[in-house]
Amino acid sequence: MKKYIATALIAAAATGAGAGVAQAGTQEQNNAAMQDFSSTVGVATTAGALTGTAVGFAIGCVVGGVVTAPTIVFVPLGCLTAGVTGAGIGGVVGTLVVGGPTAVIKGVEMVQVIITPAA
Repeated sequence: MKKYIATALIAAAATGAGAGVAQAGTQEQNNAAMQDFSSTVGVATTAGALTGTAVGFAIGCVVGGVVTAPTIVFVPLGCLTAGVTGAGIGGVVGTLVVGGPTAVIKGVEMVQVIITPAA
């Protein structure tokens, strides 16, 4: 119960509830901020995933080729199998490295617009 009350008080303090503050930004401003957040984060995560996938495949291919080099016959097979694994890992890493910070930055901007009093 204490946790619920503390959470409610923190939320009320953060939003200015009960402090005689004017309502938050207009509906159009809030919608524009949310659309900007959605489109920017979507582009960033897509670009990060594609770039990470390409880089991961290249690194995996090199590692797989080096590991299977003593057998010579299996170099293409090693390149492809390790490349596919590297592509999967690279896609996830790229999404997190590029999309994560973008989501935080644009999320803060969106919240600032939403809690700004309407003019």
